[in-house]
Amino acid sequence: MNESTARESRHVLYTCSYVPEEIILAAGFEPRRYLPKGSSGDAYIHPNTCGYVKSMLNAALEEKDPGTAAIVIANSCDAMRRLYDLWQEYVPAVPAFFLDVPKRTDTDSIAFFATELRKLAEGMERDLSGAAMSDENLRGAIETCNEVRSLMREVFREQRSANGDVRGTEVFELCLEGATSTKADFTARIRRFLAAVPQSNGNRHESRILLAGGVLNSADLIAEVENTGARVIVLDSCVGLRHYDHQVEELSPDPMEALARTYLAKPACARMEGIEQRIDRLAGTAKEAGADAVVFCSVKFCDTFLYDIPMMSQRFKELGIPFLWIEHDYAAGDVERDKNRVETFLEVSV
Repeated sequence: MNESTARESRHVLYTCSYVPEEIILAAGFEPRRYLPKGSSGDAYIHPNTCGYVKSMLNAALEEKDPGTAAIVIANSCDAMRRLYDLWQEYVPAVPAFFLDVPKRTDTDSIAFFATELRKLAEGMERDLSGAAMSDENLRGAIETCNEVRSLMREVFREQRSANGDVRGTEVFELCLEGATSTKADFTARIRRFLAAVPQSNGNRHESRILLAGGVLNSADLIAEVENTGARVIVLDSCVGLRHYDHQVEELSPDPMEALARTYLAKPACARMEGIEQRIDRLAGTAKEAGADAVVFCSVKFCDTFLYDIPMMSQRFKELGIPFLWIEHDYAAGDVERDKNRVETFLEVSV
């Protein structure tokens, strides 16, 4: 990509919620979470690979997202590492930056991650003619993202409120808008959403469901749950609560270090160390929200989440909270099968 093309292409894709959007914003670009829809091709990658990774590669090969300046691929799992290798080989027109994310949150890991973030910022300035990464620009981007996170936490509070009538499908669609909209547009959109929140006396006969897990790009599963008469009151995913449930220190003398520290310490997904801490947090969220059951979804062939399932299932059994695990292929999935499983689970368990 030449310099003029890079200047005209103002959005940068990213693949994981551990990629700080603030870096992209401060470099003068708009961050967009890459959540392509459609089929996932197997021609360039092993069929037994995460459907999310396959969908991203397939969408790039079919040029379904024109005008992209670059993509930031996080080392969140081995499949993402393979995506980076394949992207360099088969999608050379769109520069790819590789971000190594530690799995721990100790002092050394924070220092390492801060160094990786500085390398990313330098690469965007050098290869994309991006803005220089000054502390002033970075603090401004942190403030912008903190505002969005604060507003979204209000949305999540309304979603779990017993006196509200916010549906999980509505919140999920809002989260998808946040993944692809500019920060200014999304901030205005959240404010409109909050201003229009309907209030009711609360239907106490509704089952309250916590839906958690990995990446989703469709509201189908949430709709299946809510079509049974239940209500999804928590969306604990990497485009939902886990993406927004943290704030970065705005006046830190070292904003890059503040980003590294906060992103590593935010609510963790399965790629991080600390399985017991993750399960404790999810169990605490379920109890605090008054969830009657938990539906946990993960992308097929995602080994990191598979490791968590047995311990997680056992913990919720001990707590007396029904637990259902659903595995999907990201791109399409067996909607009818999932629908039947959800209906049966809720009918028998809740």
